[in-house]
Amino acid sequence: MFRTKFTQSEQPAQEETQLTQPFITEQPAPAKPMPELPVMIQTLAKLNLRSGPGMENSIVKIAPKGTELAAKLAVKGWYEVQYDGQTLYCMEKFAKIIE
Repeated sequence: MFRTKFTQSEQPAQEETQLTQPFITEQPAPAKPMPELPVMIQTLAKLNLRSGPGMENSIVKIAPKGTELAAKLAVKGWYEVQYDGQTLYCMEKFAKIIE
C-alpha cells in the first residue's frame, strides 16, 4: 500500500478561479431556415438507390445522372426519394438541391 505525504511547501496550490470575460447575454443569430420538404434534388452522377439509408442496404435501382427527384432528409447524409413508384434512399453528397 502506497501512502503519499506532502510537506506544506509541496502541497498543490489552490488558486481562486476568476472570470476573465463577462457572461454573454446576446442570443445567437437564428439558423438558416430549412427548405420546405420535400425538396427537389438532381443527381450529380449515376446514383445508387438503396432499400434503406445506409451502405449495408441493397441497391434496388440506379438513377441516371441528372435525374430530378422529390426528396426528404431521412437520416444524416441520406435522402428518402420516390423513384419508379418506390420509396428508396440515396446518399446526400451525390445530389444537389435544385430551386
